[in-house]
Amino acid sequence: MFAVAAVRMATGATIRAESAGLPVEEVSAYSGLALVLLGLRAFASGCTALTGVEAVSNGVPAFAKPKSRNAATTLAIMGGLSVTMFFGITVLAMVYEVHVAEDPTELGLAPGTPTSTALAQIGRATFGDWHVLFYALQAVTAGVLVLAANTAFNGFPMLASVLGRDRYAPRQLFHRGDRLVHSNGIVSSRSPRSP
Repeated sequence: MFAVAAVRMATGATIRAESAGLPVEEVSAYSGLALVLLGLRAFASGCTALTGVEAVSNGVPAFAKPKSRNAATTLAIMGGLSVTMFFGITVLAMVYEVHVAEDPTELGLAPGTPTSTALAQIGRATFGDWHVLFYALQAVTAGVLVLAANTAFNGFPMLASVLGRDRYAPRQLFHRGDRLVHSNGIVSSRSPRSP
Protein backbone atom coordinates (compact mmCIF):
# COMPACT_ATOMS: atom_id res chain seq x y z
CA MET A 1 0.00 0.00 0.00
CA PHE A 2 2.85 2.40 0.85
CA ALA A 3 4.57 1.70 -2.49
CA VAL A 4 1.38 2.27 -4.50
CA ALA A 5 0.68 5.49 -2.57
CA ALA A 6 4.25 6.72 -3.15
CA VAL A 7 4.06 6.02 -6.89
CA ARG A 8 0.66 7.69 -7.24
CA MET A 9 1.77 10.79 -5.31
CA ALA A 10 5.07 10.94 -7.24
CA THR A 11 3.14 10.97 -10.52
CA GLY A 12 1.08 13.92 -9.33
CA ALA A 13 -2.14 12.17 -8.32
CA THR A 14 -4.25 13.97 -5.73
CA ILE A 15 -5.49 11.37 -3.29
CA ARG A 16 -8.11 12.16 -0.69
CA ALA A 17 -9.96 9.94 1.73
CA GLU A 18 -13.72 9.54 1.53
CA SER A 19 -14.05 11.48 4.78
CA ALA A 20 -11.75 14.37 3.76
CA GLY A 21 -14.63 16.71 3.02
CA LEU A 22 -16.52 16.00 6.22
CA PRO A 23 -16.41 18.69 8.88
CA VAL A 24 -14.98 17.79 12.24
CA GLU A 25 -17.31 19.32 14.80
CA GLU A 26 -16.12 20.17 18.29
CA VAL A 27 -18.48 18.57 20.78
CA SER A 28 -17.23 20.10 24.02
CA ALA A 29 -14.89 22.70 25.43
CA TYR A 30 -12.84 20.21 27.48
CA SER A 31 -10.03 20.03 24.93
CA GLY A 32 -7.28 19.57 27.55
CA LEU A 33 -9.02 16.57 29.10
CA ALA A 34 -9.79 15.21 25.65
CA LEU A 35 -6.11 15.47 24.73
CA VAL A 36 -5.09 13.51 27.83
CA LEU A 37 -7.70 10.83 27.13
CA LEU A 38 -6.66 10.69 23.48
CA GLY A 39 -3.05 10.22 24.55
CA LEU A 40 -4.02 7.41 26.93
CA ARG A 41 -6.12 5.74 24.27
CA ALA A 42 -3.27 6.03 21.73
CA PHE A 43 -0.92 4.48 24.29
CA ALA A 44 -3.35 1.61 24.91
CA SER A 45 -3.83 1.08 21.18
CA GLY A 46 -0.09 1.08 20.70
CA CYS A 47 0.31 -1.56 23.38
CA THR A 48 -2.21 -3.82 21.66
CA ALA A 49 -0.62 -3.13 18.29
CA LEU A 50 2.59 -4.72 19.58
CA THR A 51 0.91 -7.96 20.59
CA GLY A 52 3.39 -10.74 19.94
CA VAL A 53 6.44 -9.07 21.47
CA GLU A 54 5.73 -10.74 24.79
CA ALA A 55 5.34 -14.11 23.07
CA VAL A 56 8.79 -13.77 21.52
CA SER A 57 10.42 -12.64 24.76
CA ASN A 58 8.75 -15.43 26.75
CA GLY A 59 9.48 -18.00 24.05
CA VAL A 60 13.25 -17.54 23.86
CA PRO A 61 13.82 -21.15 25.03
CA ALA A 62 11.89 -22.38 21.95
CA PHE A 63 14.19 -20.63 19.44
CA ALA A 64 16.95 -22.49 17.59
CA LYS A 65 20.51 -21.93 18.76
CA PRO A 66 21.87 -19.28 19.19
CA LYS A 67 18.61 -18.59 20.99
CA SER A 68 19.22 -15.07 22.25
CA ARG A 69 20.52 -13.81 18.90
CA ASN A 70 17.60 -15.33 16.96
CA ALA A 71 15.08 -13.89 19.43
CA ALA A 72 16.76 -10.46 19.26
CA THR A 73 16.66 -10.57 15.45
CA THR A 74 12.96 -11.47 15.52
CA LEU A 75 12.21 -8.62 17.94
CA ALA A 76 14.22 -6.17 15.80
CA ILE A 77 12.27 -7.20 12.68
CA MET A 78 8.96 -6.87 14.53
CA GLY A 79 9.97 -3.46 15.87
CA GLY A 80 11.03 -2.27 12.42
CA LEU A 81 7.76 -3.42 10.88
CA SER A 82 5.73 -1.79 13.66
CA VAL A 83 7.51 1.55 13.33
CA THR A 84 7.25 1.48 9.52
CA MET A 85 3.53 0.69 9.58
CA PHE A 86 2.78 3.24 12.28
CA PHE A 87 4.73 5.98 10.52
CA GLY A 88 3.37 5.14 7.06
CA ILE A 89 -0.26 4.94 8.14
CA THR A 90 0.05 8.17 10.13
CA VAL A 91 1.59 10.05 7.19
CA LEU A 92 -0.98 8.74 4.71
CA ALA A 93 -3.85 9.56 7.09
CA MET A 94 -2.59 13.14 7.37
CA VAL A 95 -1.96 13.52 3.62
CA TYR A 96 -5.33 11.99 2.68
CA GLU A 97 -7.11 14.05 5.38
CA VAL A 98 -8.75 11.03 6.99
CA HIS A 99 -11.43 11.88 9.56
CA VAL A 100 -12.63 9.23 11.98
CA ALA A 101 -14.95 9.62 14.93
CA GLU A 102 -16.64 7.16 17.23
CA ASP A 103 -19.92 9.04 16.84
CA PRO A 104 -20.80 9.82 13.18
CA THR A 105 -22.61 13.00 14.25
CA GLU A 106 -19.19 14.48 15.12
CA LEU A 107 -18.44 14.31 11.39
CA GLY A 108 -21.73 15.94 10.42
CA LEU A 109 -23.34 12.62 9.49
CA ALA A 110 -26.72 11.29 10.54
CA PRO A 111 -26.78 9.16 13.71
CA GLY A 112 -26.11 5.49 12.96
CA THR A 113 -24.36 6.17 9.64
CA PRO A 114 -21.71 3.47 9.14
CA THR A 115 -18.17 4.83 8.79
CA SER A 116 -14.98 3.14 7.61
CA THR A 117 -11.88 2.66 9.71
CA ALA A 118 -8.84 4.83 9.04
CA LEU A 119 -6.96 1.92 7.44
CA ALA A 120 -9.92 1.08 5.19
CA GLN A 121 -10.19 4.70 4.06
CA ILE A 122 -6.47 4.86 3.34
CA GLY A 123 -6.57 1.57 1.43
CA ARG A 124 -9.63 2.55 -0.61
CA ALA A 125 -8.11 5.94 -1.49
CA THR A 126 -4.71 4.44 -2.32
CA PHE A 127 -5.87 1.57 -4.50
CA GLY A 128 -8.74 3.45 -6.15
CA ASP A 129 -10.27 1.17 -8.76
CA TRP A 130 -8.00 -1.74 -7.84
CA HIS A 131 -10.60 -3.31 -5.59
CA VAL A 132 -8.73 -6.62 -5.41
CA LEU A 133 -5.81 -4.98 -3.58
CA PHE A 134 -8.18 -3.24 -1.17
CA TYR A 135 -9.84 -6.54 -0.26
CA ALA A 136 -6.42 -8.19 0.04
CA LEU A 137 -5.44 -5.45 2.52
CA GLN A 138 -8.60 -6.09 4.53
CA ALA A 139 -7.99 -9.87 4.49
CA VAL A 140 -4.37 -9.46 5.64
CA THR A 141 -5.51 -7.10 8.41
CA ALA A 142 -8.07 -9.67 9.59
CA GLY A 143 -5.39 -12.37 9.48
CA VAL A 144 -3.03 -10.31 11.63
CA LEU A 145 -5.80 -9.78 14.18
CA VAL A 146 -6.57 -13.52 14.27
CA LEU A 147 -2.88 -14.30 14.82
CA ALA A 148 -2.68 -11.66 17.55
CA ALA A 149 -5.65 -13.24 19.32
CA ASN A 150 -3.99 -16.65 19.02
CA THR A 151 -0.72 -15.37 20.51
CA ALA A 152 -1.96 -15.65 24.08
CA PHE A 153 -3.08 -19.23 23.50
CA ASN A 154 0.25 -20.27 21.98
CA GLY A 155 2.42 -18.26 24.35
CA PHE A 156 0.84 -19.24 27.67
CA PRO A 157 2.48 -22.69 28.04
CA MET A 158 5.95 -21.22 27.61
CA LEU A 159 5.24 -18.30 29.96
CA ALA A 160 3.72 -20.57 32.61
CA SER A 161 6.73 -22.89 32.32
CA VAL A 162 9.16 -20.02 32.88
CA LEU A 163 7.10 -18.71 35.81
CA GLY A 164 6.86 -22.22 37.28
CA ARG A 165 10.62 -22.72 36.95
CA ASP A 166 11.27 -19.45 38.77
CA ARG A 167 8.61 -20.31 41.40
CA TYR A 168 6.34 -17.38 40.59
CA ALA A 169 3.67 -19.91 39.62
CA PRO A 170 2.95 -23.45 40.84
CA ARG A 171 6.00 -25.65 40.27
CA GLN A 172 3.90 -28.22 38.40
CA LEU A 173 3.46 -25.76 35.51
CA PHE A 174 7.17 -26.05 34.75
CA HIS A 175 6.56 -29.43 33.08
CA ARG A 176 5.16 -28.88 29.61
CA GLY A 177 3.35 -31.51 27.62
CA ASP A 178 3.92 -32.21 23.94
CA ARG A 179 0.89 -30.16 22.90
CA LEU A 180 -0.12 -26.54 23.45
CA VAL A 181 -1.02 -27.27 27.05
CA HIS A 182 0.82 -28.23 30.20
CA SER A 183 0.63 -31.76 31.46
CA ASN A 184 -0.19 -30.40 34.92
CA GLY A 185 -1.66 -27.08 33.92
CA ILE A 186 -5.20 -28.00 32.96
CA VAL A 187 -7.75 -27.20 35.59
CA SER A 188 -10.70 -29.55 35.72
CA SER A 189 -13.78 -29.27 37.83
CA ARG A 190 -16.57 -31.64 38.47
CA SER A 191 -20.13 -30.58 38.02
CA PRO A 192 -22.17 -29.96 41.16
CA ARG A 193 -24.19 -32.90 42.34
CA SER A 194 -27.85 -32.77 41.62
CA PRO A 195 -30.15 -32.81 44.65
